[in-house]
Amino acid sequence: MSQLQPGDQLELIKPLMYREHNEGAISEFELPIGRKAEYFGTVRSRRLNVEDLHPEYINGELMHYDSIDLPGGHNVRVDDGHGFGCYYTFKDWNEVFEYFRVSRTKKDHQNAV
Repeated sequence: MSQLQPGDQLELIKPLMYREHNEGAISEFELPIGRKAEYFGTVRSRRLNVEDLHPEYINGELMHYDSIDLPGGHNVRVDDGHGFGCYYTFKDWNEVFEYFRVSRTKKDHQNAV
C-alpha cells in the first residue's frame, strides 16, 4: 500500500456516519458511497488545555476537565455535498483504505489506456 501525500484526492467506498455538535444540537447523517475526499496528512497525538479551546467547542462535559487528549492519525476531509467538509482522523492506513480509494484523475485514466 503506497503512502498518501497531503492533497491526494480520495473517493468514499463505504458509507460513513458523521456526527456534529452545533450549539447544543447534535446532527447525524450518513455520507454515501462515491463522495469526494481529500487526504490532509498525519497529526500527532496531543494534549489541549480546555481553556484554550474556542468557547463554542466547550460543552457541559468538557468544562469539567483541565485538558483533553486528542488522538493522532491520518486526517481526511470528506465533502458533505453542500460545500462543507466533514473531518475524520483515522488511526492507521488500514482504516483509511477501509473507507477510501485513491481517485483516478482523467490523466491517470489516459495513461492507463
